[in-house]
Amino acid sequence: MVNLLSTKLEMGAPMVCMYLLDHPDHYKSHVFVPFYWESYVNEAQKPWVVDDVDKGAEKVTLVKHKNKIVGLSFVYDYIYRPIEIEDMCLYDWVRRCKRMKLKAANPRSKQEQGTNLDDDLYAP
Repeated sequence: MVNLLSTKLEMGAPMVCMYLLDHPDHYKSHVFVPFYWESYVNEAQKPWVVDDVDKGAEKVTLVKHKNKIVGLSFVYDYIYRPIEIEDMCLYDWVRRCKRMKLKAANPRSKQEQGTNLDDDLYAP
């Protein structure tokens, strides 16, 4: 019923302009980060789980980088985090760190290497 009512609403000119110019229609004081805790819990329970090998298997993205196959996983990024932030708990890791791409210093050298992937960096 609600969906039927919302499709018949008219939008005013200011709202249409904000939508077309890609401006937000509302403001908020917090930024929420999506966190898929099940993959972290499954990784933590691996030493105790014997029978269900396929249960909760995490999907890892495989990318070819500099003629090597690299697996991208948020769980492994936390497990193998840099020494500088080794003492950071999982909550702070999710809250404060995000994956950023490093820009190539020389775009021509990037094309010569034949890669489409920039190196990833976690910045607190």
